[in-house]
Amino acid sequence: MPKKTKKEKITAEMRRKDISHNAHHTKAPTYDLPAHISPVGQFQFRTHVSGDLLSIKQITGELVSIQNDLTKTMILALIAISAELLLSKIVR
Repeated sequence: MPKKTKKEKITAEMRRKDISHNAHHTKAPTYDLPAHISPVGQFQFRTHVSGDLLSIKQITGELVSIQNDLTKTMILALIAISAELLLSKIVR
């Protein structure tokens, strides 16, 4: 493949600068959202928090009971696997 001439190098460099220059100035497309959908990323301050303390305590209580159930399940699973491994070593 023949070497590029100085003129070809200059035109290629100008083309690259033009492409990079145009890439920085293009705007992102905008879309029209329906009226009931708010744009993502906008923060709206609420003065009143919905929900009362009783419902928050119920949700917290449910999460704690789920965590306790999962802990018990993991312990029982480990005991069962340990017993199975112990029995398989005894049988050999």
